[in-house]
Amino acid sequence: MAEAKARLCFEFTETAVIDNPEVALAIIDRFAAAGIAVSIDDYGSGLSSLAYLKQIKADELKIDKSFVLPLDSSSRDGLLVKSTIDLAHSLGLKVTAEGVETATALALLQAMGCDMAQGYFIARPMPIADLIGRLGEPAVPVGTAAQTPSITRAA
Repeated sequence: MAEAKARLCFEFTETAVIDNPEVALAIIDRFAAAGIAVSIDDYGSGLSSLAYLKQIKADELKIDKSFVLPLDSSSRDGLLVKSTIDLAHSLGLKVTAEGVETATALALLQAMGCDMAQGYFIARPMPIADLIGRLGEPAVPVGTAAQTPSITRAA
């Protein structure tokens, strides 16, 4: 029997776990047991710990924009992002890059195997009516006139 895909996803930061890790991890386990997807938000921005990454039953890792914004100019940030994507995938997690603001950054993330991206290059905040219209549009590969990214959209 195929596993049902979660329609609800809770995002939390690792710093939210630090104050009371036993309680926080127990709550996250309950979410996972109930079929609610869990996403680790802003990974890399604070007190990121491999110990927590190992313990948290998450479905997704969101790479903080502080690593994504300088991708166009920093090979060091590129190495950190690529290694984080590889690590997350090895743990069975999907990866979303936050703060994608250029076609170059999006292309680099695609080449690194990033699953999803969000940021101003993909879409700026918009009224719900505009969002509904946008979601009905087909994706257009990067580099074409429409400049709609072909990586999965996560607004």
